[in-house]
Amino acid sequence: MMSDVMSNVMENCLHVQCYNEPAALERLLRVVRFRGFTVVNFSARLDAAGEHLKVILVVAGERPLHLLENQLRKNHDIFDVQVTDNVKQMAGYGA
Repeated sequence: MMSDVMSNVMENCLHVQCYNEPAALERLLRVVRFRGFTVVNFSARLDAAGEHLKVILVVAGERPLHLLENQLRKNHDIFDVQVTDNVKQMAGYGA
């Protein structure tokens, strides 16, 4: 029964760039959760100037990814969202 549930779950990798504002990461993660996705892997790095965060998210969910992507683009903290195909290579896990 559990394998039937897991067969519908897709993993996707998102590269998100956002402003380094208070609670920006919390808002990003809240959108992911509210849109029905689970964070599988998460990495965030501040740029050299300390103004922007570069975030790599691997998310899993049954819902269409474009719903999450569109909602992230509406967030005032976020200025770029890119979806990548190779989850394991881009997220740096599962060697």
